[in-house]
Amino acid sequence: MDQTTENRTQLINELDTARETVTACGAALRHDLDLSAKFRRGVRAHPWAWFGGAAALGLLLSKIRLTNRKTAVKVENKQSKAEKPAKAAFVLLLLRFGLDVAKPVMLRWIKTKYVDRDRALRVEANSKLT
Repeated sequence: MDQTTENRTQLINELDTARETVTACGAALRHDLDLSAKFRRGVRAHPWAWFGGAAALGLLLSKIRLTNRKTAVKVENKQSKAEKPAKAAFVLLLLRFGLDVAKPVMLRWIKTKYVDRDRALRVEANSKLT
């Protein structure tokens, strides 16, 4: 039994050592992967280098042309400019004529569909009450 308790205490000590090692390695890894803290430390340590680099990058990006700008010139016939308003006026004239013709027909249809039917229903209801 003495040997088993000795083995247990040895295993417990090894586990404690391994836990301490893993904890220390995890803390070091978190410190290495903390990029925002590294960036802040770098800017605090060398501010002029960072601001100069940012200014140079901004100047470089402003001088680069991202697209080739081409201007297209449209050549239009003078006749086509005169034809467009004439066509629009003709279409409006036809639309107005069509609506003027259709207005009485639509009003008669609405009257027969709704007003006359409503009157007939009221008369029928009154005759049933008396």
